[in-house]
Parts: sequence; C-alpha cells; structure tokens
Amino acid sequence: MATKLVEEYTEPFDISKYKDEYTAELIKIIKAKASGKKRPVKRMKVVHTRSTDLLDQLKASLGGKKRVS
Repeated sequence: MATKLVEEYTEPFDISKYKDEYTAELIKIIKAKASGKKRPVKRMKVVHTRSTDLLDQLKASLGGKKRVS
C-alpha cells in the first residue's frame, strides 16, 4: 500500500520548477558590501511560551499567535 502511494505521487524531476534564492541573495549582499553599503539584518521574532515541553514551544513558534500555557 505504501509503495503504491509513493509510485502514485512520483513524477520526473524538473529543475526549472525551482529557483536558487540563496545564491541570488548572497550575490546582493556581496555587491552591497563591495559598494560600502550595509544591508539590513532580518530580525527573528522571539516567541515566549510558559511550557517547558520542546514540542509545544516549536509549535508555538510556527503557529503564530496561539500560546501554550
């Protein structure tokens, strides 16, 4: 049953569906530094929870506004 499911969703790999965003962003940073400009640093949002359970904390960090008490 699992094999049939995998075969059903298997399709030929098409590289044109994917874009290398990392390299493009890295080139922008390198060019900005070379011209003497500083690029703004993207700040991470800190999520505080009252739970000591790591899984609950991870879910809260991904979930948005819902907090675990």
